[in-house]
Amino acid sequence: MSNLFRKIYSTLLQYCSLIFPNKIFLVYTSALSKKILHDVNQLGIFAFYAGKKLSSQELRNNDDRTKTVLPYGYVLAFYQGLLIGRIKLFKRNVNWNNSKIILGGLGGLCVLPAQRRKGVGLLLLRKAVQIMSHQQVDVMFFKTSLPKVARIKLFGSCGFLPLHKEYTYRGVSGRRYMGNDGFIKVVNRSPRISSYVDADHLLDIGIGIF
Repeated sequence: MSNLFRKIYSTLLQYCSLIFPNKIFLVYTSALSKKILHDVNQLGIFAFYAGKKLSSQELRNNDDRTKTVLPYGYVLAFYQGLLIGRIKLFKRNVNWNNSKIILGGLGGLCVLPAQRRKGVGLLLLRKAVQIMSHQQVDVMFFKTSLPKVARIKLFGSCGFLPLHKEYTYRGVSGRRYMGNDGFIKVVNRSPRISSYVDADHLLDIGIGIF
């Protein structure tokens, strides 16, 4: 599907959600119109930072961690013509236990506050996992700041398990970051991949967090 067609398709889905007002429409696309890209970015800002005043240092750190990380696709949720949710899809080659694996990253999952607790996040996550399962990745990775019980329930329903160990990544500046809020879903069930998951090897997800 060409980028132009994807842009037209995602725009049409938005209008279809106006015609069928009681239905949530999900669309996967790798190219967005300028308007929808703006809406996608604004949704993230509103969902993650509404009511928060970040210091200049926090803004710099956020840019350092995320600025160069570009998704290869998006799953978007529309309801009554309005973008109400999104999740981003990423893919990269990383080293784990001195061996290369293909890591699929899911990130930026968010839903408008007024549409939360209605299963929209789960719909987005399931669709993203379905798509990524056909992208020849070895392991899927997701980090989340949701409360422990909520994240285990949400991600567990899609086959994710807590990583139960730290992971690491570098920022644009070269600064090394550590995290302990990762979830993984093993796609490639080969003994090699399984041994990495079960062992105590540190997962380095490369440059930038998803």
